Amino acid sequence: MSKTYRVAIVGATGAVGVEFLRCLEQRRFPLSELRLFASVRSAGKALAFRGSALPVRELMWGMPGSMVAAVHMAAMTGQARWRGLFEVQAARLLAELEDTPQGRLWTQDLYGQRDRFLGPVHGFAGNVIPLLLGWSWLTPAQQAALREVSDVLLDHLLPIVSSRDEANAGRLQMARARLGQVDRC
Repeated sequence: MSKTYRVAIVGATGAVGVEFLRCLEQRRFPLSELRLFASVRSAGKALAFRGSALPVRELMWGMPGSMVAAVHMAAMTGQARWRGLFEVQAARLLAELEDTPQGRLWTQDLYGQRDRFLGPVHGFAGNVIPLLLGWSWLTPAQQAALREVSDVLLDHLLPIVSSRDEANAGRLQMARARLGQVDRC
């Protein structure tokens, strides 16, 4: 069995990154996995490689991190451009929802493993809380999608957390109550 490599190209949409990608393809470099990373301006694009379109992911912050930063920067500076950044990132994040038997969930790509189990960190804190921070900037359809995802996550998390940690179970129940009242805020 020949050896294969997991490769990530940082700056994949820049001149060096594009050339590196071309060399990998031209030389038929043995890959088990290839990930492309670039700045927020290029995140969401796709680059052709071996007959497929590979997604370009944001290197710094990640979508939820950029969204949290955008909400805080908008509050600090009053500049409208931060709302625009949030809206782009929120649309990308919500577009990644997939239908599952449990409802619409994100597939997490964590440490080389793809999983639909969304625990308190990568599901609720990692994706839902940043979207809630910018609730008023979401469209009605995005708000409905977020409400549905939050219900799925909370239904899944409450029994697990309640059996292990009463304080955090109370926090999750408060989050559910607030989510149900968010339109009235």
